[in-house]
Amino acid sequence: MSIKEEKAALRREIKQRIRVLSKEDIKSQSISACKLAAGLIAFKNARTILSYRALPGECDPAELVKAAASMGKNVAYPVCSGDGGLELYIPSDGSCFVKGAYGIAEPDRERSGRMMIDQIDLIIVPGLAFGRDLYRLGRGGGYYDRLLNGAAAFKLGLALKEQITERVPRDAWDAKMDAVACSFGIYC
Repeated sequence: MSIKEEKAALRREIKQRIRVLSKEDIKSQSISACKLAAGLIAFKNARTILSYRALPGECDPAELVKAAASMGKNVAYPVCSGDGGLELYIPSDGSCFVKGAYGIAEPDRERSGRMMIDQIDLIIVPGLAFGRDLYRLGRGGGYYDRLLNGAAAFKLGLALKEQITERVPRDAWDAKMDAVACSFGIYC
């Protein structure tokens, strides 16, 4: 089986695991993962964080974002650019989000401040699966791998327990996390 086929098979398996979860279970696991992540030194020391807006079935970083805001940290979000990359913006307020590519809420460029990747101290990374080896499997677009491979920031995966697997199949360009937080612990 090729790496591409292994990734496709794992994506199907993880989506099936997540499909049976209730919204309450996802919310509960998300809150637990965020509480654990908030205890990391990398989070405490970060001045500017890149987060994401959760899709249905994803570990939601909202509680971690609230903690960051209460500590006076800047929180940026990605915006899909036309060239297959991600641009980073800090919205001026919570009303600045619009539906973007793939139905994901992203900051309105007109009402948000642009950031560069070297201004980010910590990246909260979504994924479909995370291996105990700290590699992630995304949805297949490569947006985050392109961003992460050029970033010096601490890379923090956020996951539901159903998204944790022994290992994920990977290609040379797949980015490794510095840590992965889920409801039952943190992998470093």
